[in-house]
Amino acid sequence: MVWSDEFDGTSLDTTKWRYEVNCDGGGNNELQCYTNSLGNVNVANGTLTISAVPQKYEGKQYTSGRINTKATAAWKYGRFDVRAKLPDGIYLWPAVWMMPRDNTYGEWASSGEIDIMEFRGGNNTKVESTLHFGGAWPKNVYQGSGPRDMSVDLTKDFHVYSLIWTPTKMDFLMDNQVFHSQTLQRTFNNAKAGVSPYKEDGQPFDQYFYLIINLAIGGNFFGPSESQALTAQQAKAWASPRYVLDYVRVYQLSMDASSSAASVAPATTAAPAPASIDRCDYGSCPSSLCSCDGICYIPRTHSCENGSVVKK
Repeated sequence: MVWSDEFDGTSLDTTKWRYEVNCDGGGNNELQCYTNSLGNVNVANGTLTISAVPQKYEGKQYTSGRINTKATAAWKYGRFDVRAKLPDGIYLWPAVWMMPRDNTYGEWASSGEIDIMEFRGGNNTKVESTLHFGGAWPKNVYQGSGPRDMSVDLTKDFHVYSLIWTPTKMDFLMDNQVFHSQTLQRTFNNAKAGVSPYKEDGQPFDQYFYLIINLAIGGNFFGPSESQALTAQQAKAWASPRYVLDYVRVYQLSMDASSSAASVAPATTAAPAPASIDRCDYGSCPSSLCSCDGICYIPRTHSCENGSVVKK
């Protein structure tokens, strides 16, 4: 683990995250303004809560929150875990996603976008993952899982949403189960539009990307005819308009650390070991690594003592 936020403090850690404050709708006809208000973004009791609030603000009828690591950390390849409980309410749109630190291949979406998890409020058992690429708008394309039914109401409890990203493949997981994969051993050029910004297979997903976590309201994700359909009465009936996150953790392979485990502003201390681990074995990782509940640790940073992980 090279980076994490366990949300153990009493405010957002701005050495890791920055607020986005705007009302532009994210380019998706979203209905909210993003603010840095405690009513929208709050850290307490070991969790980060992003809340959608029906209230008039700067000409919009709703407020919410969006944070990112653009100015503090970005990664190329790795495992990204977010443990979260999703909001319960129609037209709510929580997401975990990644954007390129540098527009190496051009403006959006030429330089790529990685959507680790997106959820359409009102469809409480379904999530999806998507890649955007192929050229600058409007010559961009996307490819993804489409809505996947997880057979459980995702608003009732916490689940871990993950991306495992290597030079050859991306796997998208929920609770450590892969539900969608994308090979990177292919071209991502948009041949139909005659757009070819990439010279090698896997581009643009060979660059550094930063994390974004947000809760949008309405917008094009629900379809053009539904983007503005939310009514005040429907918003008042939201059962739980709160996107609650327990942790965000980033892992990278030790043998690749010199080339890919890079942050814009590297942490000065090691990330903490997960507190919930209570056993340790060597069954699921290479023999050079320590494995605990399926997570591999580097021996120089952690040891296995009496069945538990100990941070050195």
